[in-house]
Amino acid sequence: MRDRPWARRSRPASSSASSRLVLARRRTGRPIRAHLIWGGAGLGVAIVLASLLNVVRFGSVLNTNYLHHDFRTPGISRKLEYAGALLISPSGGIFVFWLSGSLLVLAACVLPFVRRSGRRIDVRPAVVLAAASGGVVLGLASWWTPFGWTSYGPRLSLPWLLPLVLLALVAYGEELGDLVRRLVTPRRNLIAVFALGLVLTLPHVGEMWRPNASAGFFQQEQHCDAPWNGSVEGWHSCQHRLLWGDRPVGLYALHGLKTRGGVLTSVAVALGLLGSLVLLRDGLAARSNRLS
Repeated sequence: MRDRPWARRSRPASSSASSRLVLARRRTGRPIRAHLIWGGAGLGVAIVLASLLNVVRFGSVLNTNYLHHDFRTPGISRKLEYAGALLISPSGGIFVFWLSGSLLVLAACVLPFVRRSGRRIDVRPAVVLAAASGGVVLGLASWWTPFGWTSYGPRLSLPWLLPLVLLALVAYGEELGDLVRRLVTPRRNLIAVFALGLVLTLPHVGEMWRPNASAGFFQQEQHCDAPWNGSVEGWHSCQHRLLWGDRPVGLYALHGLKTRGGVLTSVAVALGLLGSLVLLRDGLAARSNRLS
């Protein structure tokens, strides 16, 4: 496995920590100077230690091995393809692997610009969210293996989504809650959300119980050699077929559902998901009634 050249210099949680603190300060009114100082100091120490490790390994504060031109995605069209794949590819798209979180971030980016209400909505968090999300997608699309393959799912983009979801909820929790309430209040909508969520979750359950099954996804392309072992264009053509043309990785992961543990976990997940949706609907409805 190879990471991005800046992967050892930064982490998703630290990159968005200051934004979360600013939003917390705006909502609670509590001072955040001490948090910013200690958080910045910790981040600085982490960067120094990571840089020293690179000096030991490569003789430079940068990871010169990962800056090789073979590890960059060539051409604008290929970068745009990878950017789209990071979002919607059936074998690695973040909207496929965590649909609810992705939709929350997307709604938070759009909502302040389209909602018309008596209360003014601050658009600055939405701009920050959109810029951060776009930067992550374009940055990973420029890397030779934007999903961190070979492994199950989008292991490089998934860690970034959780802090973005937290930012979205802190900045626009009330507005997003209203949207979700209107979505899940009709019973048929609740059932549809449950069914879609369960269908998208089952491959993850299967992967948990039989992780080797998804290896068959990568074995579809027998000559998918890395750029330094073959050709750059051959590698990216192979990635294109895996992203769009071959059998999706989730179908291989479903083999894990045939195990006893897979069946029991699937039942538990289904009951938990349905119960959580019902509680969410009832809680949002009760909150709306109190405010009205």
